[in-house]
Amino acid sequence: MLNALRPLIALVLLLCADASLLAAAPPTAQATPEAATEAPPAASTDAAPPAGDGGDFIRATRIYFPRSAGRLYFEQSAVPEKVAEGVSLRYGYDGATFAIDVFVYPLGRMSEAQALDYSTQELLRSFEQAQQLGYYSNVKLSRPRDLKIRLNPFVIVPARQFEYTAERNGASVVSHSLLLYRSYYGIKVRITAPKAEKRVAKTVAQQVAGELLPALRLSHVGSCAKQNEITIAMTDSLPRNAPRVSADGSEVVVKRGQEPGKLLLEAMMRKADSACAQNFDKEEVAAGEQFETLEFPAGAWHDSAAQTPAAN
Repeated sequence: MLNALRPLIALVLLLCADASLLAAAPPTAQATPEAATEAPPAASTDAAPPAGDGGDFIRATRIYFPRSAGRLYFEQSAVPEKVAEGVSLRYGYDGATFAIDVFVYPLGRMSEAQALDYSTQELLRSFEQAQQLGYYSNVKLSRPRDLKIRLNPFVIVPARQFEYTAERNGASVVSHSLLLYRSYYGIKVRITAPKAEKRVAKTVAQQVAGELLPALRLSHVGSCAKQNEITIAMTDSLPRNAPRVSADGSEVVVKRGQEPGKLLLEAMMRKADSACAQNFDKEEVAAGEQFETLEFPAGAWHDSAAQTPAAN
């Protein structure tokens, strides 16, 4: 894979050398994790969204997904009436009796840590509601496990996995939930299997993380197409494990005296993963994949941080 990407790497290096692509932060700027991120969307809002003026951050999104990934195979997809709920994809797995459900829904522009915390709270809330409605009983939830998913040789994103056992319709089940944030969207995977297929379910969760999720890709149309610059913020100190590149590749944080180097490559690859354009005219469907499109009402996604469809 790395050899196949070498022409792209060369192009990225050439682009990074173009001063018109880079916007340096003021010399006095002191970057911190708080300053480099934005607040997650509010759970609800009563204010009417502004009228569409062509400046909506995202007017439409295409979610591309593979027809197969390893032993996973695509079965069906659905776009609900409420666009904020995103797209749902269902996959099967050779030799398994259970389904794998993938939900891709808009979250907005935020840090990966904020997005995972936001999605975690939503997931835990859904567990409570399911028990209250009697859908599950005797739920035993394990401690969440943080893991990394490699999208390509330059981009590794954090993910969070939950495992739990429960009783459903009088039968014992085991379930895995996987959370991921990518390209302004949250991704949730749900795998629920009979307890007798516990080992298979664990293998499926690993294949979803290693093969299916990296194969998903999103492309947007909207004013996000104008945000092509990469801002380099200089800092004298950087807390351990603090993000060096923002989730959408728009900002790189560099310790004073160090060269951005690979960080710029990662930023460019993240930008490619959050592709934005004026329209979908140049979009191509790769062999072995198909897509669903989400179209947002005018003004629904007017601001990338404070007012996304998921917040309404």
